[in-house]
This record gives sequence, C-alpha cells and structure tokens, in this order.
Amino acid sequence: MRYEDLATQTGPTVARVLGFIGVPPLASGTRRPAEPPVHAIGNKLLGSFDGSIALDERWRRALTERQAELVLRHSGSFAERQGYR
Repeated sequence: MRYEDLATQTGPTVARVLGFIGVPPLASGTRRPAEPPVHAIGNKLLGSFDGSIALDERWRRALTERQAELVLRHSGSFAERQGYR
C-alpha cells in the first residue's frame, strides 16, 4: 500500500487492506456516531485529526535534490517498485 493511494483512492485502498487481513469491507461512510476520529501517530496532528485523509506532498518540495538522491539511493529497488523514480 502506498500513502498516495490511501490519500487519493481511500475507499478502494482500505477495502484492499481489509481483504488482505480477512476483515469484511466497511459500508461506505461507516463510522459509529460516538466514535471520535483516531490518529495514532504522535505528531502535531494528534489532537486535531478530523478523520479525513488528504494527499500531502510538501516533502517533495522540502527535500533538496541531494537529499532526494540519497533517499532514493538508500531505498534501492523498493523506491522503484513503488513508483518513486
């Protein structure tokens, strides 16, 4: 699963992951009324996560050409398989 796919094709990507782990697919837009959005990553979004998933590619502009080159070199064929080259 790629982050870009989750952000731009959320429903189909989540369905594919659920299928992979053997969990029945969710009904479209399903969320229990009393269930708050959950964000388990410990960063500045932890307290403000509203449940939406959006593509954020600021990292592409934040890396220098040299930094991007180093990341791609060290990630090897994985980056190629994921479409980052």
